[in-house]
Amino acid sequence: MSNPTSSRPHHRPTQSTAARAAPMGKLESSSTIVIGGGHNGLVCAAYLARAGHRVTVLEAADTVGGAAVTREFADGFRVSSGAHLLYLLDEGIRKDLALDSHGLAMAAEDLDTVSLDPGGAHVRISGDQADGVSQADQAALREYQRKMSRFAGVIGGLHGRCPPRMGTTDRGDLLSLARVGWDIRRLGRADMREFLRITGINVFDVLQEQFDSELLKGALSLDGTLGAFLGPRSNNSVFCALHRMSGGNRYAIPTGGMGAVSDALAAAATAAGAEIRTRSRVARLRLDFDRVCGVELESGERLDADYVVSSA
Repeated sequence: MSNPTSSRPHHRPTQSTAARAAPMGKLESSSTIVIGGGHNGLVCAAYLARAGHRVTVLEAADTVGGAAVTREFADGFRVSSGAHLLYLLDEGIRKDLALDSHGLAMAAEDLDTVSLDPGGAHVRISGDQADGVSQADQAALREYQRKMSRFAGVIGGLHGRCPPRMGTTDRGDLLSLARVGWDIRRLGRADMREFLRITGINVFDVLQEQFDSELLKGALSLDGTLGAFLGPRSNNSVFCALHRMSGGNRYAIPTGGMGAVSDALAAAATAAGAEIRTRSRVARLRLDFDRVCGVELESGERLDADYVVSSA
């Protein structure tokens, strides 16, 4: 979860350029529809409502959360039915939205990664330490975590920024691109070259270069594949690993399952003034002179809005 104010929503031409460019918290009051009540949509809705927007969240399902939900699979037994681990929850968002006061708590934090062996010679990874591997692999793991943590810092620096558009002369985009370049250059010559070499390739090759233990490599490849339609040999799986590590590479289990995260976000959005409507599937966007001016639901109901943000 990163800063939701970085989105570029569809907007109506009636909204003034000055209002659109105003800092968060100083925007003129306007109506905003957020399509999708997953965790990203709820974060976005909460911030927009705090900034004075009249926000309506439209969720097609009968409950919010998207993949971050807790469901009962047998009488009295509940489980996270989609996402099962919490990671990359921005601490700034957690504090801004007072998620703890809305019921968010952790049942377990800073979880170790365990790679199970049929013969019982399991490998446990805790930070840059690993049990059950050779001294050479232990030393390689420390160097791997040091290097990857530095690279992840570059990726993490992008979370709160609006992605720069390529091929533009806009000053803000050019400055943003320059900041990205400077962040990479500050790695130093050797690490910068390594960052540029590995970022777009697959995590299998990177791990194969550095470790002997198959169990260790399998466990570390989790960072590049969890929650993505990728395998260890898929291109860009290194980038996925860096993205995950940019949040400190810590895994947690919320009390009450992943649905507790969505419940806290929904409570924060509602407390800020947002309206959340479930069972409200959007059928189409409505246009006014080629600009989005609202939505139409499958029920036929039409809703007007100055802004429409889609997290579906």
